[in-house]
Amino acid sequence: MNLEARYRATRLMPRGGQLEKPVALTTKCIPYVVPALTLLGLATVPSLCAQSSSATVAQPGNGVVQGRRLALSHRGFAITSSTDCDKPEAGPTLSVGTFFEDLRLLGDTALVAIREWRHSDTATVDTTVLDRKTLRPLWSRTHFPDGSSTVWEFRGRRVQWTAAEPRVVSDWLDSTIDEPAFFAGAIELLLAASPRLSRLGSEMVFPLIDLHMGPGKPSSFAVSTLTARVTRSEIVTLPSGGRVEAWVVSTDPHGWTYWIEQRKHEVIKWHVPPVESLCPTTYTIASPSP
Repeated sequence: MNLEARYRATRLMPRGGQLEKPVALTTKCIPYVVPALTLLGLATVPSLCAQSSSATVAQPGNGVVQGRRLALSHRGFAITSSTDCDKPEAGPTLSVGTFFEDLRLLGDTALVAIREWRHSDTATVDTTVLDRKTLRPLWSRTHFPDGSSTVWEFRGRRVQWTAAEPRVVSDWLDSTIDEPAFFAGAIELLLAASPRLSRLGSEMVFPLIDLHMGPGKPSSFAVSTLTARVTRSEIVTLPSGGRVEAWVVSTDPHGWTYWIEQRKHEVIKWHVPPVESLCPTTYTIASPSP
């Protein structure tokens, strides 16, 4: 598969007990409903937002996202997925892998997020470096089990992206963006660093830089918006049997749901809805217990 279509390890979606290769999810902001083809980066849609006038707009450096709130940690998540979800009677939910997230400092001003997806004897590793205070992206590199890789570099508003496969000429993009934006591969970190998402009904809007792909068109960078809303409070049962109270945050347009533990304001769970033939997937913290 062309690397362009699987550039982000954060898009791994297990199906039927096996990890699918990543697909690129663009985050164009449209009213309420997002066609599946748009989520797969196969359609061009207008950048319109289903957001209220009271939504708080976050931008790198405006103080709404507070990166220093993120605790340095090493956490493990259990990945589960429904099976045979394309059939009239879906199969059981199975364990399909593990996900590890390691947050550490690089000097005094940068935060390093090392994330690893493990399934059977394979692993995909993503390293993303962000400004510690603002979570402005600096660079990101992903290494896939087959030896291929992708690299993002951010230099002010200049963005460079490179994808390489063994024995294949590299794909690359080099361009500038019109407005500052966060990195689409770090959504769960942005939510955890946003203290305003700790009240029922609160809503935030994040500009995100991502790849945009359309049929018959060259790939390009796109800055689009993601709206996050606190919809309810819920008790989450952990794999260890423990129970914690969390805010439930829905996101538009991609439809992912996140659970933010209320005491420490950490993302402890997220759910990826079905897309095309990919079954729904859930990540739930397994260690350490919140």
